[in-house]
Amino acid sequence: MARIIKFEKNDCAPCAQVSAYLDQKGIKYESINPFDQPDLAAKFKVRTVSDRNRFGK
Repeated sequence: MARIIKFEKNDCAPCAQVSAYLDQKGIKYESINPFDQPDLAAKFKVRTVSDRNRFGK
């Protein structure tokens, strides 16, 4: 099963829209603020928010 990690800021309107869409579709995801975890954001080459990464099948 695929795992979705969503990089977002709390005050980001487009991030909130993507979250609402994923919630509406029943898609599970993990939200991470790249400014709180810069090492993780760098590992996944996050350059902007909202950014999504999918792992697995």
